[in-house]
Amino acid sequence: MPRVIDVPDPVKVLAMDMEKRAIIKVDYSFFDFIGEAIENYQPLGRGRKAAKQGKRIETLVDEGEQAKAKTLKMQDEDFETVVAAVDAMAWKPSYNREFPPFYEALEKAQEIKE
Repeated sequence: MPRVIDVPDPVKVLAMDMEKRAIIKVDYSFFDFIGEAIENYQPLGRGRKAAKQGKRIETLVDEGEQAKAKTLKMQDEDFETVVAAVDAMAWKPSYNREFPPFYEALEKAQEIKE
């Protein structure tokens, strides 16, 4: 059954500005959050099925980000993979402290009937 996630607003995270050689705060979107987790999730690096699923999720995330979508719809299998990838990710602690709105969005994802 598909799920719909209400996309939260971006959060501010610390990043290095290499030009200024200073730490600055930058926007980090929900789509960045999912994309980075998926990119680093090892089970998606194994085999043909994983390659297809990883590409499907990446496409959903990219299209959502480009459209500045307020919701993200995905099949249950893909949603479960995203949740597993997010839970397996070792985030920088300074980033992770800013992510509660993203975790909450995943927890509140709605199942929809088609």
